[in-house]
Amino acid sequence: MDILKLAEQYINSGYEKVEQGEYEGAIADYTKAIQIDSDNKNAYFYRGIAYCNLQQYQEGIADFTKAITVSPKLFEIYRKRGLIYFFLEDYQKAIADYTEFIKFNANNASVYYERGFSRIL
Repeated sequence: MDILKLAEQYINSGYEKVEQGEYEGAIADYTKAIQIDSDNKNAYFYRGIAYCNLQQYQEGIADFTKAITVSPKLFEIYRKRGLIYFFLEDYQKAIADYTEFIKFNANNASVYYERGFSRIL
């Protein structure tokens, strides 16, 4: 079997586990995918979401940051990470991420709202 296809199978399995609320199992699957393909932006992105669902925000931020490093134009990651920074009351980092998202997708009105709300807190 192609090694990259195996990584994708782990990502798909992890996604199914997230859908069932099995976040720890999903994290294990995403970690296996990363061990196979250390530049797989989706594995980092989805593992970050799973960590955040377990309120392990620092781990989630680390994975979102790695996904951005691997694929800087995957702009949705900036919004997800911005939301986590907002929840952690790190408003300056949230604003920076929302601003980065807007550079790629200037027509998303809700991100302007989220950024503006971060500025008044």
